[in-house]
Amino acid sequence: TEVASSAADPKRGTAERKLAEAKSFLRASQGDLSSPPDQFAPVELVSRLARAALASACQSVRQGFPHEAEAAAALALALATGVREIDLGSIVWGGIDSAESLVLDRDCPILHRTVFPPPNAAKRNPEIESCLAPITNCIAWPIPTALHDVLKSLRADAPLPGTPVLPLRSGNVKRRYRLWDVSNEMLPEIGLGATQVRLALAAELTRRFGPEVAQLVLADTFSQSLAPAYYTATLESTVAGAIAEIQEQWFGVPSL
Repeated sequence: TEVASSAADPKRGTAERKLAEAKSFLRASQGDLSSPPDQFAPVELVSRLARAALASACQSVRQGFPHEAEAAAALALALATGVREIDLGSIVWGGIDSAESLVLDRDCPILHRTVFPPPNAAKRNPEIESCLAPITNCIAWPIPTALHDVLKSLRADAPLPGTPVLPLRSGNVKRRYRLWDVSNEMLPEIGLGATQVRLALAAELTRRFGPEVAQLVLADTFSQSLAPAYYTATLESTVAGAIAEIQEQWFGVPSL
């Protein structure tokens, strides 16, 4: 959901929006990550919504209406990545060396996503760095290849580094769309939105790896203790492989 600016105090509204954006662990979504994923969103319904969103976006692109494809593509991107609606406009084109925290690779279907360390995390001693297992501050989050192709098609020309992946989403507020409206118009009978699917994704990652992995890769405390996040040693490649498996189940097409 969007954080609306207060008419009486615009500065306060701006501050609230900044606090809600994905820059650290300031956010705390609600949801018991120990619950079964199906309790948030049954996988059968998630699959229906994900495949419908991707198919709608692909069809609009094929018919020559890329602007009409963006809302469905944004919904599919939110489902595939767990990026909150307020942060979708912050996703830009680039590469692994880009400075932004949410960067969609121009050449391959990967979202380079900054992994924020928990507050006051210990810093490694450079003198013993060579003796320690390597760590990463970024996860290469796979997305379906078909979705990556659609997102590249939203622009008339090749995307340039630093330009927004979702032009309408990052532009004039009046031209923005709400993901709940998009999903409700697409499949009104299932009553499922991106927020519920995000919690299901977090619960599935928790089931496989523990809550700390869901917290770190989604940059969200989920209103739970961050203590395990200080000690986790899960391989990035293992997490990325699990994400690809989840997406293939949801979208019916492989990632990478």
